[in-house]
Amino acid sequence: MSVTIRPLRAGDDEDIGRFHDLHVETERGRSADATVHSLAETIAVFRRRDGSRFFNGLVAEQGGELVGQAMITGSLEDNLRFAYLQVSVPPRFGGRGVGRALADAMEAFGVERGRTELLAPIHLVGTGADRSRRFAEARGYQLSHTEIERRLSLPLDPELLDRLDASTLPKRSGYRVGVFVGPIPQAYAAGYCEVANRLMIDAPHGDLEFEASRRTPESLVHQEDEISASGRTRVTALALAPDDQVAGYCCCVIGAEGDPEISQWGTIVHPDHRGHRLGMAMKVAAYRRAEQLAPGKEFVVTDNAETNRWMIDINVDLGFQLHSTVGTFVKTFATTSDGPTTVGAAV
Repeated sequence: MSVTIRPLRAGDDEDIGRFHDLHVETERGRSADATVHSLAETIAVFRRRDGSRFFNGLVAEQGGELVGQAMITGSLEDNLRFAYLQVSVPPRFGGRGVGRALADAMEAFGVERGRTELLAPIHLVGTGADRSRRFAEARGYQLSHTEIERRLSLPLDPELLDRLDASTLPKRSGYRVGVFVGPIPQAYAAGYCEVANRLMIDAPHGDLEFEASRRTPESLVHQEDEISASGRTRVTALALAPDDQVAGYCCCVIGAEGDPEISQWGTIVHPDHRGHRLGMAMKVAAYRRAEQLAPGKEFVVTDNAETNRWMIDINVDLGFQLHSTVGTFVKTFATTSDGPTTVGAAV
């Protein structure tokens, strides 16, 4: 029986629900405690229409049953040669060519959008991890860099947080840390974006070369709408310099009701303000407030490139424990009149 590939019906809750169920089944089959997107988050993502990113989903059907799914996403404002690709096929549907058909379709879609470097994050540990890696490498993807997922168990140790916060005071004289729940205050939105736009160029990405992002205060409003629509809550700690300019931020998002995690989205200090222990100070402040708002959550989850020793050291001091390792695999294409052509892999 042949496999049919079709677009996800983004306006159909039932179709998105089945798409989401396959995602959960695949991830939980790899690891019973894998972090997965909620259904509300999945719906919000595919209905996002702010013009800053594209999200496209495909489903594989066989005999009227969904047997696999895939998603591709990329920025519409910057780094236009990149897109992130994910293919999910539950083990019970393996061996039917489903993954190959989905990957073929998604790669063609990415190249049609002008994306010549496709990035596939693949877990390197867990059930089926070796099989996923072999599948990617057989298609010409090569490992670019690895990121480490760590988790901090909740509840937090208040005495540890007090000690860590006190240890930053001698270095951050003149700076203050403010914590905000929900939208970034308008007075700080432009400064937040200026710092946030450095994240892609400051964070290690192996040999991949990214340009700065082009986030604006307007795009923050759309992002906040998506966060709210999915039942989540943003908590942001801002490091403010003596002149009240944004020197850095730590942003985390509390999962919707029923989700066990608080997700660490990003922590960055502007180069002009480094060396003042602001990263630790912001993390302590953000985590304290997030736990106050959601005392039933089980852990904070974060990931960092394994070469980012500065941030890893902060996380280890806070008590984060290694959970899993994810490799980013890259395949490079050139576009021709005949369609996508593989020209090599970024290493």
